[in-house]
Amino acid sequence: MTNDKYIEKIEAMFKVPKRVANKVQIKAEKTKVGYLIFESRPKWDKDDSEWIKFDVAKISFDDKDKMWKAYWKRASGEWEFYKEHRLFSSILKCIQEDQHCVFWG
Repeated sequence: MTNDKYIEKIEAMFKVPKRVANKVQIKAEKTKVGYLIFESRPKWDKDDSEWIKFDVAKISFDDKDKMWKAYWKRASGEWEFYKEHRLFSSILKCIQEDQHCVFWG
């Protein structure tokens, strides 16, 4: 496990069932401005040793506003602002609920 409390919270919230863990994983990584949440799967045309990742959401903290901000990735590859919350747990919940189907499809 990582020593980053935010990555631990993200990965705990989006943990996949053990029965499919060899087929799909939801992971997070630290970026310059926040965190990237991505889905990882084995590459379909190779053996299971090579995994590819699909960006799901980006989270950043705005020091000026003291708000966590969530972004979703458009088909063009551009990140679009989604919502903001004061609490990290609230921003994770809005990504998990995905009311407008922009994160999980």
